[in-house]
Amino acid sequence: KMVLEDLWRDLEGETKEYKYQPDVEWEEQERRLQEEFIETRARSFVGRAKLITEIIDYALNPESENTGNAICLTGSAGSGKSAVFAYLCRQLEKKDILLLVNSAGTGFRSGNINDVLKRWIGELAVKQNIPNPLPDKPSTEDIDSAFRDLLLKTSQNYRVVILMDALNQMGKSIRINYMQWLPENLPAN
Repeated sequence: KMVLEDLWRDLEGETKEYKYQPDVEWEEQERRLQEEFIETRARSFVGRAKLITEIIDYALNPESENTGNAICLTGSAGSGKSAVFAYLCRQLEKKDILLLVNSAGTGFRSGNINDVLKRWIGELAVKQNIPNPLPDKPSTEDIDSAFRDLLLKTSQNYRVVILMDALNQMGKSIRINYMQWLPENLPAN
């Protein structure tokens, strides 16, 4: 019994500082999980220089005739789409843009489009230095409206790039399949 008491006392002494750390909001937990996923996938990325260059040029070129459009990278499972996603994240992080990222399946909320949009709304609000406009219990319409409004407002001062991975893991709703959460008219930049 004394050994057990000594062991508990030692463990409590070693872990005391962790016991009283403030809770981390779910959005920050999701950001950390996204970052961890990107780091592990980007670390082993090789090749595909032409594809990477083309996508980055497309994402950053304000004079592109495709401005306001999207790129969809498809391929079979294991073909490297997530590695391309992660490497693109790493390259675009170095640019003067606002990068919104999500890879479904990396966190508990990363496969729910409403939660992804709520996280992005928070990031857009921080970039605009305004309070998060969402009510405590937002409806889907509240979320879509706030995302659209903040995306349009933010894009007036910053180039905004959205990168998503594993869309097929975000459920099978019409809203996801037809990308109805995206504003109908994407900002020109």
